[in-house]
Amino acid sequence: MLLPYTGEKTIISNFILQHVPPNVKTYVEPFGGMFAIYFALNQIPRKVIYNDTNYLNYNLFYWLSNKYKTFHKKIKDINASEYLFYEYKSDIYKIVNKKKDFDLAIKYAYVLSNCNSPLNVRNSTFNISDFFDKFKDKIYSDDFIKKIKKIKPMCLDYRDVINKYDNGDTFFYLDPPQNFEHKELSQRLKTIKGKFLLSCSDFPELKEYYPEEKFDLVYNRKEILIKKV
Repeated sequence: MLLPYTGEKTIISNFILQHVPPNVKTYVEPFGGMFAIYFALNQIPRKVIYNDTNYLNYNLFYWLSNKYKTFHKKIKDINASEYLFYEYKSDIYKIVNKKKDFDLAIKYAYVLSNCNSPLNVRNSTFNISDFFDKFKDKIYSDDFIKKIKKIKPMCLDYRDVINKYDNGDTFFYLDPPQNFEHKELSQRLKTIKGKFLLSCSDFPELKEYYPEEKFDLVYNRKEILIKKV
């Protein structure tokens, strides 16, 4: 786990990785979040695309991938503090102009590490933990650096990302948010040129949108993986 985040998939990454093809050339996540499955991969694809419409996530990955050494130097002496938590949380939700902001990325990582509820960060309270210390150690590790250097972060609609990178060399891992409207996505996945793996929970229209003659559904407790037949 890079940082606590809603829908984070580290805990079931072994189950998901069983269905990721070997020798992926281009790896794309249109709903990037904290990019847990990419960091869990036992391979490093030639091209790696991170996308998230959440500006705070995009900004964090932009600076992690472009200035990882500076990022570590800036955060190594920051310790858990209730005062800092509320100051930083206030700062990250004041942003009007969504420009690339290095200090904001650090503040966001700090808030995610110390909030009591990654499901509702804006209204969360301070919860001291060792997540920020683990984050500091992780981003200084050789394995992390090898992977983070490969990432190209984007902040686009998922449709645009699929259209931009869809070809026979691409593998898409899709993990849309809860209560996502799947109808349009399912139609796009029926015609996709690349390979894909979609994570979701059960919902009433699941078998209507992802019929068995077009898609292979794999169940693991509450998680469902969907791929092309």
